[in-house]
Amino acid sequence: MKATIPQPINTEQPMRSAAYRWLQLAVIGLAAAVLLAAVFGPLTFRLAGWPGIRAMTAALLAVWIAQSVGSIPICQALTGAGPVMPNKVMGSMILRLISTVVVAIPLVSSGWWLMTPLLLWLAGSYFILLMVETAVLTRWIRRQAANCKLTGASEK
Repeated sequence: MKATIPQPINTEQPMRSAAYRWLQLAVIGLAAAVLLAAVFGPLTFRLAGWPGIRAMTAALLAVWIAQSVGSIPICQALTGAGPVMPNKVMGSMILRLISTVVVAIPLVSSGWWLMTPLLLWLAGSYFILLMVETAVLTRWIRRQAANCKLTGASEK
């Protein structure tokens, strides 16, 4: 009987397009926003009534839009063959922060929503959605770095 040498398992994932990665992040962010609204919406309603719910909805939508815009550069960086450089990740986070401020300023200055729930939801949802996005991106970057080590690819 001839001994066989076990072959390594190919863990390399097929390359995903930037649009596919962006859509994944947008759907994950939307799911996190809906989960936040479902968990903390009743408390917001009890403390601020329907105006608080409207402020919560506006803040969640604003932060989700900003997260979606801010994730474009990192999704483009993840489609390359090499490892993702930290400056690309930081650029994405800066774009996310700037887009959040740009979207939040008209909300805050309009006077259409209660200010306290709006500001609390803007800050809280920004933090939670940033944590969710960071967890997903960390997983993707680790997987891509492991694939680069297996294939010997490097950043250009």
